[in-house]
Amino acid sequence: IDRIAAAVYDPRSDLLKTFVESAATDDLPLRHHQAHVSDSPSLCEILRSGSPRVIDDLSALGNPPAPHTRHLIELGYASSYTMPMCCHGASFGLIFF
Repeated sequence: IDRIAAAVYDPRSDLLKTFVESAATDDLPLRHHQAHVSDSPSLCEILRSGSPRVIDDLSALGNPPAPHTRHLIELGYASSYTMPMCCHGASFGLIFF
C-alpha cells in the first residue's frame, strides 16, 4: 500500500472532506480535498451499502477522469480500494487505499 487517505462525509452539505492523507511521495495534492458525493455514483453506493469498492485500473475511469483521479494517475497510482467508515451501522466517511 502506497497511499492511505480518510475522508469524512457530511450529509447536510453532501461534502466528502479529506482530513488525513499518507503517501509514498511528498506530493499530497488531495490532503484537504473536498467533493460533493452526489457527483460520484460509486461513492454514493459505498456510503449507502456499506460495501467496499475495488478499482483495478484507475485509467479506465471516465474520459477524461475526474481531476482527483487524473492526479492520482499522474502520480503513478494504478488501482484503488475504498471502504466505508461506519458507526452503529451508518457510514460517515471513506478510507482510500
